[in-house]
Amino acid sequence: MSAQAAKRYAKALFELADEKDIVEQIYTDLHDFSSILEQQERVHALFHSIDTQISAKQQIFDDLLKEKSSPYFLNFIKVIFQKRRENLFPQIIKEYDMLYDKMLNRVNAKIISAVALQESTTEKITSALSQTLNSTVILETAVDPHILGGFQLLVQDEILDASLKRKLEDMKALLHKGFLN
Repeated sequence: MSAQAAKRYAKALFELADEKDIVEQIYTDLHDFSSILEQQERVHALFHSIDTQISAKQQIFDDLLKEKSSPYFLNFIKVIFQKRRENLFPQIIKEYDMLYDKMLNRVNAKIISAVALQESTTEKITSALSQTLNSTVILETAVDPHILGGFQLLVQDEILDASLKRKLEDMKALLHKGFLN
């Protein structure tokens, strides 16, 4: 339920931002505010407080953000308070980011390998993915020695597991199955 609610809030905010031609400004406002919440424990606690009156929270955050944020973002935060949806804020940002990436024809991908990849290899993978997906690809790399070799590629909701660990597990399952038949 809350994932769907976060999608609805993000979509509504994105559509308003698109209509007002401030999609990038709202993106920046969301991430700047998220950074404030992460860095300032007291602000984070106040944002998520259920004991503080809604009107007081609205005034405090209006004072905090009015110089840095668009009025549409401030109104959005007020709606979040009114509807008691503060807990959805991180998911709303993720959903907004996905809409923003889609607008920019941008895809996030992650490749996990057993050892660090050379920059030239990363560039080749990024280029191949960009051509295949017909999108700009932002590739994140990670190292996980537990996969033993090969790689795991995560693109949106898809996972391509070409790791040595997966191949060994598949072989083990085949051997096990062969002995049981």
